[in-house]
Amino acid sequence: MKAIVLITVLLTISISVSGQKFTIEDIQLRWEDFTTVDGSRPFSAKIATPVIYRWKTKQDTNGGTLLSFKSEVQVDHARSWVQKEFLNQSWSIKQEVLNHEKGHLLIAIIHHHKLQQMISNYKFSKNPKREIDSLYKIVRGSLDMENEKYDNKTNHYINKEKQKEWTDRLLQELNTIYANEDKIPLKNEMEIKINYAISD
Repeated sequence: MKAIVLITVLLTISISVSGQKFTIEDIQLRWEDFTTVDGSRPFSAKIATPVIYRWKTKQDTNGGTLLSFKSEVQVDHARSWVQKEFLNQSWSIKQEVLNHEKGHLLIAIIHHHKLQQMISNYKFSKNPKREIDSLYKIVRGSLDMENEKYDNKTNHYINKEKQKEWTDRLLQELNTIYANEDKIPLKNEMEIKINYAISD
């Protein structure tokens, strides 16, 4: 009886630690999202995942000012490419490379959330354009550095051990951020009250 109880407890702990709501399969990316290219390239594939935004200010009913901020993670199909010859590889190799590219999309999704948090917590002055641009540049710089580090450490998926480490870490961070979500949000819209009057 004690042995059965112990096994049950160990199984429960194992499931709770390893189980995650979102897995790499939940990252929606297919080879059809890439442009097929001919010729020699340094890599089999490359994804472009820009974080874009737009904003405007408007007056609320009490005479205050609201900042409306919309942002989105995209897969830029025109700038994402895969070598035509590579698509003749086995399913398993293509899946390994696709999962590596999903890692880049994961990095963009995580940085998209960071941008939302920075905008939400920032105390804007009379020049929101300059301040929003500055915050975006910080996030963009961090995103670019993380993508470069990811490729270098994993050697573009070839280092299987490092690839697994990065995939696990990125998924853990994603699941922490969106623990209360049923799906991964790629778009966001928020309104923030700011304490200045529109002068123009």
